[in-house]
Parts: sequence; structure tokens; C-alpha cells
Amino acid sequence: MKRFRARTLGRRLSLWLALQSLLGLVLVCGAIYAATFYAFKSRQTDDLSQKEHLIAYLASEALKRGDEAKLKHELKDFMVGHPEFGLSVRGAEGAVFFEDLLPVSNAPRREMQFDLVSPVAGKSPLRAELSLDIARDVNLLRRIAAALVLAAAGGVLLISLGGFLLVWLIDVSATKYANITYGETVVFQGVGGQKFAWTFNGLDGRSWDLAKFAPAGLAGKDYRVYVTKNPLTRR
Repeated sequence: MKRFRARTLGRRLSLWLALQSLLGLVLVCGAIYAATFYAFKSRQTDDLSQKEHLIAYLASEALKRGDEAKLKHELKDFMVGHPEFGLSVRGAEGAVFFEDLLPVSNAPRREMQFDLVSPVAGKSPLRAELSLDIARDVNLLRRIAAALVLAAAGGVLLISLGGFLLVWLIDVSATKYANITYGETVVFQGVGGQKFAWTFNGLDGRSWDLAKFAPAGLAGKDYRVYVTKNPLTRR
């Protein structure tokens, strides 16, 4: 028995499956990317908040001693252990109290501004700006985005190709019967080129007379279609 791919129907089915799968994969990949982005952003904000509390604690301890030099020294020690952070502390008049900034570059960063008590009683609060280098996270997000795009494109290609391969053409004028695998989509072609498509996902485990569900005149008398059993219900 000769079987051919039904190119026109196969292309239409492939295109339809590609569009459906593309929409679904875009939504899934978008949700994954958004969740990852906000997870990174939340962690970065938490890191800045923790360091803000630590710096505020150092300033409050310095106030108890009234020692500006000690606070500057402790801030310097703090920055040595945190190279991914930059810190600028200025007085109310804008004069620099302490400064250890990130290298000048176009690298992305997240910033937080807050007030610090002055280590000298009676003086106006200091103004601090803490910055965090987030270049690693941004680069990782870009790699994740690229991987998701490739995964979506590959998924669409495989699904559309599968839809194309699942569609077959059977010439009933040249054969007396057809063996069909459950779940296949088949195009039957009769005399004169008349065509009829059917997906065998409800008829299984027996033979059927094609004339009972095909358009009149497409198949000759008692053209048998043998369908395999549904693999989900097979015993």
C-alpha cells in the first residue's frame, strides 16, 4: 500500500501547531524570565538593605565614642571585604566624609541612598549612597534569555515538524485497505482527486468501513481501515 505525505494539509497543520506552540512557549519563557529577573532584583535589594543596616550600626557605635576617624577606618575595612559595593558618604554641606566608589564604567549597578548619624554629637546627619555592581546578574539574565529563545525556537520547530510528519496521504483508488496507527492524521484521496482528512484518535482496535465516515463517492465499496489500539488503553 502506497502512502504519501499530504503536503498541503501537512504545511497547514505544521503552521497552526507552530503558531500555537510559539504562543505557549513565549508565555512560558516570558514567565520564567520575569520570575528570574525579579528574583535577582529582590536579592540585590536585600543585599543593599543588609549593608545599609550594617553601615548604620557602625555609625551609631562611632557616635557613642564621638570618633570620626574610627568610623572612617571601619568603613574602609568594610569596603575591603565587599569589592562589589561602592560607598560615598558626605556631610550636610556636600563635603566628602568617606568615599570608595566602584570603578568608572558603563556596567549596570543598583543604588540606595540613606542618612547616617554623624559620629559627632550635634552635627547634621551624613548622606550615604551605596551602590552594587550587578553586571554578573545582568550577563546571566542575558544568557538565560538567549537559552529560552533557542529552546522556544527548537520546540516550535520540532512540534511543527512532528505535525507535518503525522499527516499522510492514501490513494484509495490504488489500494484495498489501509493500516493506520492510532492518533495519525490521514488524508484519503479518491477517484478524481477528491480528498478527505481524518484524525484517528477515537477509532481504535478494529477495522472500519471508510464509506461510513468519508464523503459519499470517495471510497469504493467496503474499503477497510485497520486502526491500532490506543496505547493508553492497551492491555
